[in-house]
Amino acid sequence: MTFDAIIVASGEGRRFSCDVPKQFLEFGGKTVIQTTVDAFLSCEGLRRIAVVLPPLRMNEFSYLFDEYKNTGKLFLVAGGKTRQESVYNGLCALTEHEPVVCIHDGVRPLIEKSVIMDSVNEAYKGDGCITAVNVADTVRYVSNEGVCVKTVDRDNLVFVQTPQTFKYDIIAESHKKAVCDGFSATDDGELVMHYGYKVTRVMGKSTNIKITTQGDMELARYLLSTRRENGEY
Repeated sequence: MTFDAIIVASGEGRRFSCDVPKQFLEFGGKTVIQTTVDAFLSCEGLRRIAVVLPPLRMNEFSYLFDEYKNTGKLFLVAGGKTRQESVYNGLCALTEHEPVVCIHDGVRPLIEKSVIMDSVNEAYKGDGCITAVNVADTVRYVSNEGVCVKTVDRDNLVFVQTPQTFKYDIIAESHKKAVCDGFSATDDGELVMHYGYKVTRVMGKSTNIKITTQGDMELARYLLSTRRENGEY
């Protein structure tokens, strides 16, 4: 089964408190974004990767992708003002496309090939899917005053990750409608659900963390080194 990928790496990382966006920082001998790209290039059936970058940083960091030119699969796209706009730019850039497109956060470099392929296989069966892990901790609803109100049943709750993978025509149509409607979603799964499509779930990994803070980066580097020591990378 063939598919395309959009890797969204267009954020400026203001919460990271660093002059260089976190996706361009060193990560186990490469950068975060290069490590993410490598995970997708290891997948059979991948045809194209649209890497969406901050528009004001494209010239500065485009050299990071020179090593991928010989693959003929990767091209760079300028991001938008929001993540949703950036994904839409990536979709529009796929003027030639496969039936399914996989959308992934560029700052989730520990994504595993098996999860990517599970996501692609699931999307071929229906409209699309999200990657998610079960909620392990107790979930409690707290009022604005900080008073515990009730415990929430966690059996049907999940923590949502990426990749999120969809039939191309469905996700592209949903994004176009959202532009016309002025609708903003928290992620692509919600966007597709808003327009009446069915989104299923595939199991993610607790190690598929999103690097948002300095602490996340430290943890991700530790997980990467452990994976390498175990011969898993």
